[in-house]
Amino acid sequence: LGILPDFEGILALGIPVIEDVSQSAGGIVPDPVQGTAEAPAQKAAPSTEEEGDAPKAEVKGKKAGSFGVYAICSLEERDVITAGGGALLMAAGRRDWPVLKSLAENISTIEMLPDINAALATVQIKEFARNETKRKEIYALYNRSIMSGKNKGFVRDVDLNSTIWSFPLALNSGFKDVKAYAQKKDIEVRLAFEDSIIAAKDQELGAACKNAKALALRSAVFPLYPRLNRSQIEKISKVLVTLP
Repeated sequence: LGILPDFEGILALGIPVIEDVSQSAGGIVPDPVQGTAEAPAQKAAPSTEEEGDAPKAEVKGKKAGSFGVYAICSLEERDVITAGGGALLMAAGRRDWPVLKSLAENISTIEMLPDINAALATVQIKEFARNETKRKEIYALYNRSIMSGKNKGFVRDVDLNSTIWSFPLALNSGFKDVKAYAQKKDIEVRLAFEDSIIAAKDQELGAACKNAKALALRSAVFPLYPRLNRSQIEKISKVLVTLP
């Protein structure tokens, strides 16, 4: 859901890491000093009128995709960058780039990203910063809406993590009730973790991972696209307030 993992713990294993940034592209792990000393000041909430105009200090740190030897970014429908399919494979450092370059020069055209998908991906990457700004604005509106409702959002720093394409919610009631209620308002709702390990391996892991299973069954995602118009955003915001 765009939240970055504990890279310190992963890198401590001492094994080569290939980082998947399909949903975390644009995320940042702040430098230790800034993360501890300045983070509280950044979380102060400005008034609604001033929120869009308040200047924010630039966060310094390592970006998602720079922790592993290589990084892969899927370009499918539910990824932060979509291009109708395919994926990008990137080297984090110059030392590892020649290996990737050599591989690219020796694969068939079938294995390469088609031109039309590459063109779509190029546009998405160029527009990423603008789209992410819009998504964060919508995220802030949704987040204010759930404060008056029965359901809760996930704890996260939206300034440091990617908003991806959806707004996740931990439900107070069952998913079926929430989905039925949202469908009456023509709003598409999905399970937040329908592609997770616990969902795919429920029979094998369900009994041992009861908390994960419970969260998977009671978490939903609501549409959060930069192209949503004002009336659509307002309708979703109202539904978030009145959800069962």
